[in-house]
Amino acid sequence: MNSHQSKPTAKGAVIVTGAGRRIGRALVEYLSGVGHPVCLHYFRSDDSAEQVASSLRDRGGQVVTVKADLAQSTEAVQQIFSACTTLGAPQILINNAAIFTAQSLHEVDGPSFDETIAVNLKAPTLLCRQFASAASSGQIINIADWRGLRPIPGHLSYTLSKAGLIALTEMLALELAPRIRVNAIALGAILPAETGADEELDIESRNPLRRAGGITAVVSAVDYLLNTPFVTGETLRLTGGEELAIQRGRE
Repeated sequence: MNSHQSKPTAKGAVIVTGAGRRIGRALVEYLSGVGHPVCLHYFRSDDSAEQVASSLRDRGGQVVTVKADLAQSTEAVQQIFSACTTLGAPQILINNAAIFTAQSLHEVDGPSFDETIAVNLKAPTLLCRQFASAASSGQIINIADWRGLRPIPGHLSYTLSKAGLIALTEMLALELAPRIRVNAIALGAILPAETGADEELDIESRNPLRRAGGITAVVSAVDYLLNTPFVTGETLRLTGGEELAIQRGRE
C-alpha cells in the first residue's frame, strides 16, 4: 500500500432484532455483506437463525446469535447487548422484531395487549436506550407500519404499538442528535403473512401498484437511510400507496 493511501475504516457492529427469518434475515445478510459485524437476534426461529449465521460465517462474516424473548424486555435487552460485546461498540440498531395481532377493542385482552406492547414498543425503547449508552455515534432504524400513521379499525394493540414506535423515532431523533440519527420505515404489504389470513392473501389488490413490495424494497430503504446523512426523525412510507387507497375507499 502506498504511504498516501489510507486503510479502509472498520465498520461498526449492527444489532438486528427478529433476524432469523424473512425481512430481518435479509437485513443481516445485506449488512454482513457490506462488511458489518452482525448481532442476529431471534426468539423462535432457532434453525433458521443458526443456518443464516453459519452461511454468513462461511462467507467471511462476523456474526453472533442471541435468543431472547422481547416480551421480557429488560432481560432480553441485557441478553442481546451481552452477546454482542465481542463485536465491539454498536453502530447500527434495527428494531425489526414484532408480533401482529388482529384484534378490535372488544376482542383484545390484557395478556395479548401487554405482550404486543412489550415486544413492539417497550423492547425497542429499552434497546434504543442501551444503544445510546453504548454507541459513540450511529443510527437507529425502527421498522414500523403505515397503520401507525393512519390507523384503521381491527388491529388495536398492534396499531398503538406502531404509532408509539413512530413517536419514539421522532422524539429520539431530537434527544440523541447530533450523535445518533433515528428514522423509521412504515411498511405496507411486503410479504404475505405466514398465518394465511384471508386479508393478507390479496395483497396485490390492496395498493395502487398492484403488487407486494418484496424484501428487496425494504433492504433498499434501509440502505437509503443508512447512507443519507442529512435525514433524521423521518418515517419513510414503503407501502405502494396502500394507505391512500384505503382512505379513498372510506370517503
